[in-house]
Amino acid sequence: MKKILFLAVATVAMTFAACGSKQQGADAIDAEAVAQMTDDSQIEGAANQVVEALKAQIANADKSQVEAVIAKAVEAAQGLISNGNVAGASKYVQTVTNFISENQETLANLGIDTSSIIPATVTDAISAATTVGEQADCATQCAQEQVEGAVESAQQAAESAQQAAQQAVDQTVEAAQQATNQAAQQASQAAQQAVSNAAQQANEAVNQAAQQAIRRIPGAQQ
Repeated sequence: MKKILFLAVATVAMTFAACGSKQQGADAIDAEAVAQMTDDSQIEGAANQVVEALKAQIANADKSQVEAVIAKAVEAAQGLISNGNVAGASKYVQTVTNFISENQETLANLGIDTSSIIPATVTDAISAATTVGEQADCATQCAQEQVEGAVESAQQAAESAQQAAQQAVDQTVEAAQQATNQAAQQASQAAQQAVSNAAQQANEAVNQAAQQAIRRIPGAQQ
């Protein structure tokens, strides 16, 4: 009787262990649901679920379940890529691959080769999308730099034109002032010359009148 009871308890324990293993194994990962995710925090949570499942199956030393969990993660990443969420797939795969890299030795002891554990179709798609994104960012930045350069050039040209116009105005004003000063100087010189000439003529007239008056005085002529 005791033997039968022991076998029954062992069977129940194994059943619960199997259920727990499934709850933390590949069956717990809904790749289709992950593929529909768009929120970064949800994708991060899904990636962390993969990590926890891997931890549990590594602890159980269950190679087949570890491989099954990784396969589900790859399926989820491919789904994200197919739905156009390459950035989400990149974050999802990065979280999983970081854990795999940190546990290479343990996985190798289970007979799992981590060198190509994530298919090239996934990594290449992520790499290509990242390159396109970087090129788009570069194009945007280059365009912005070109716009800023054009604006700066236009501002410099406007400042140069303004300076040239102001310089031309200053030169015109200076030339006008010089012409005015020169005309005033010439007018002053002409007036002074006229006064000098008039004075000289007046002196000559006075002298002539004086000589004539002297000649009319009797006995004044010799």
